[in-house]
Amino acid sequence: MEPTNRPEPIHGAHNVSCCIYHAQLTTKYRRDVIKGPLIGLAKAAIRMAGNRHEMKILRVGTDVNHAHIFFQKLPKFSESKSINYLKGISSRIIRFNMPCLKLWCEDSFWSDGFWIQTVGYGWEAIDNYVKNQGIGV
Repeated sequence: MEPTNRPEPIHGAHNVSCCIYHAQLTTKYRRDVIKGPLIGLAKAAIRMAGNRHEMKILRVGTDVNHAHIFFQKLPKFSESKSINYLKGISSRIIRFNMPCLKLWCEDSFWSDGFWIQTVGYGWEAIDNYVKNQGIGV
């Protein structure tokens, strides 16, 4: 999904929100494994995890040892809870589809921590930054 203009507010039963974030997830032990077929799998797994918990994944960009996620979420989930959903579900999908990874990441594909920031009116700069991840690698 390519955002072409500012993401629209989400209309819930009792609220309207436009909670937009930029997050980064790092592979366990910062291993350089997101290459080849794992690039597409990681992006798809993150999108599937977001869809499962009512997050709108606007863009996913990867480099060899981390993923950047530009997403919109409902205010009913905290930032921490949203990231934990993304990490947990995508990790299970990735490890299920690439069993060879279980040798070094038996319990989780992503490291324990994460980075997240809210995105205001400068969302276009964040969108371009995430879009250009891994280019030239």
